[in-house]
Amino acid sequence: MGYLPLPVAGIDPGCVNDANAQIEGVADAVETNMNFDKEFDASGLACPLPIVKTKKSLNDMAPGQVLRVVATDPGSVCDMAAFAEQTGNALLESGEEGGKYVFFLKKA
Repeated sequence: MGYLPLPVAGIDPGCVNDANAQIEGVADAVETNMNFDKEFDASGLACPLPIVKTKKSLNDMAPGQVLRVVATDPGSVCDMAAFAEQTGNALLESGEEGGKYVFFLKKA
C-alpha cells in the first residue's frame, strides 16, 4: 500500500509484511451495536482499493461522523490502522464478523 507500518495499540505492524500471517490484535467479534453514519463494503477488493475507497467515503462525510468499513483482504487490517494514524482519523474499533474484517473510523 505504501503506508509505513506504525505502532498502533493492539495491532502488530509486522503483519504489513505478510498479509497471510495470523493477524494479532484484531478482536474476534466487533461490537455490533456501535453507531455509524455511513457504511462502505470493500469485500472482494484487494490492496490498495479498500484504503483508496475508504478515503473517498470519508471525504464525503462531516468531521465526527463514523464510517463502518467491511473488508475481506487480510492486509486491510494493518493498512487501515496505518491509514488512520497517518490521516488523523480515529480507528475506533476493528475486528472480525462473519469471516470479514470490520473497522469503525471516525472522521477527523
